[in-house]
Amino acid sequence: MKQISFVDLNYLIKEFKILENSRVDNFYYENETFYIRIYVKQQGHKYLTNKVSKFIYLGDSKEESSRPSSFIQYLRKYLKNSFITSINQIDGERIIKISFDSKIQDKIENFNLYLELFANGNIILCDN
Repeated sequence: MKQISFVDLNYLIKEFKILENSRVDNFYYENETFYIRIYVKQQGHKYLTNKVSKFIYLGDSKEESSRPSSFIQYLRKYLKNSFITSINQIDGERIIKISFDSKIQDKIENFNLYLELFANGNIILCDN
C-alpha cells in the first residue's frame, strides 16, 4: 500500500479545518486504527480515522472496539470533552499536530496530539 505524501496531507489538513472549535467525544483504537469521535456543529458526529502510519480520513463510522488500552484510557482522561483549537501539518512533514483545550479541575489546559504518518508511525500526547 502506498503511503500518504506530505502534499496529499497538506490538502487533507485543509479539509480537516472544519474540526477546529469542535468538541471531542471519545477515543478508540482497534486493529491498528486510531479513532477520534468529534461533534462538529451543524454536521453531527464525525470520526477522524488514522490507520497508524498509513492513511487518515474523516468518516461517519468506525469499527466496533473492544476494551480500551491504557493509552486510550489516558487520552480519555485528559482530552474527553475538550475542544480542538487547531489542526496543522508540521513544516512539510507527514506529521499532524492537533491542539486541544481541556478543562481540568476548573483550569484550561493545552495539549498537543501528534500523529505520524510514516514508517511505523506514532501517536504522541504532549502538554505545554
